[in-house]
Amino acid sequence: VLLEDDWVDDALRTGIIDTLVARLAIPDARQVRGLARGLAVGGRKEQASRLYLLAALMSNASDDGGYLNDTSSWNDLLREAEKVLGGELGVRTTLAMLENLRPSDYRLGSWLSLAVEVWERMLPAEEAVGRMLDLLRSDDQGDDSWEMQQIRPNVARVALSAGQVQTAMDVLAPMICKRDSAPRNRRGVVMRVTRNEGLARNALVRMWQRYDREQRKQIKLDVDLAGLFEALRALHEQERLEFPAAVFGALAARLCELETMDEVLGRRLADMLAGLESDDVSFLRARAAIERKVGDVETAFEIERGLREKQRLGIDRLAEQVRELAAHDGAERAFEIGVDLARWCNHPDLLDELIKLAEGLGEEKAATKYRELKEAVVAQEAATKERLEAEKRAALGEEEEVEEEP
Repeated sequence: VLLEDDWVDDALRTGIIDTLVARLAIPDARQVRGLARGLAVGGRKEQASRLYLLAALMSNASDDGGYLNDTSSWNDLLREAEKVLGGELGVRTTLAMLENLRPSDYRLGSWLSLAVEVWERMLPAEEAVGRMLDLLRSDDQGDDSWEMQQIRPNVARVALSAGQVQTAMDVLAPMICKRDSAPRNRRGVVMRVTRNEGLARNALVRMWQRYDREQRKQIKLDVDLAGLFEALRALHEQERLEFPAAVFGALAARLCELETMDEVLGRRLADMLAGLESDDVSFLRARAAIERKVGDVETAFEIERGLREKQRLGIDRLAEQVRELAAHDGAERAFEIGVDLARWCNHPDLLDELIKLAEGLGEEKAATKYRELKEAVVAQEAATKERLEAEKRAALGEEEEVEEEP
């Protein structure tokens, strides 16, 4: 109760907080954190800063890992200190607390991710990159330890955002380039490292994608895609890329997502993808998308036709495929294929195309069928959306009630 804002002044005036601080005997990070907050709210921020540092150190040093033993709790502690201390003291204390939290056990991976996040948020870009590079160089298990694999794309993203394209590529290289020899740890034991197209693609995607804790979703950032393409092209010409189709496909997919596309870069990427061979669905979808963006609709159509025949075309592209089939193979053939697709996909756009084709072919019974089906699908989607929003509101209400409990 003494830690509530309304009681802080009385607690400070009567010396209760000072007594509690002096009598701390059990390493309880919760107690120390609460006392630190009380002191900070009461204006004694220098003393609060020292207690926040102690709370971080105690939570890390305790035998059971302390109650702050996951990234979420660590992040809460750091953000609280930054907020209640404020200004330069808040920044300095938060960064020092981060160092005090660094574990040497199984929690290291979580701490590394948090460190990159905090430095990116609180430090100038160049200083943040410098700290991150020092962190990577401190790894004694080589470039491919699991923990370092998890943060390399994030470090590369920060470097890229700071305009350091080559540094970003150097950081990401162990995840997307071939290796001359198997990685070994400090004891000389060969490490087993999983490498595939999916991991390479995901590593590149994370260079322009960041998780926002406040909004609880992934945020896509604007980065230098042209510079990134040049750096990747140089690696490809040196035959260093292990999965070129995966990384260039991911780059093409990101370029297609932009509202305004660099047409020159788009054409160069389309030419690059045309020279690569891969049966990977993500690659083929990206190639079709970039070809369509640069105006080669025929090539895009043929690629998507192949995907559709293998039932690998995304449902958001089925309606367009049926529409283009009508122009290429005639309305009857397009309607026949559309009907077959509608057996397993009731996407409203696809049903719209079937309604139009049926009306054009004089198939009024079929048009009525698909019109009624679309109405049912739209109604079901609306009901599902309303139910999910109600569940979300209820969940958020429960969280607020829990936070208000003493």
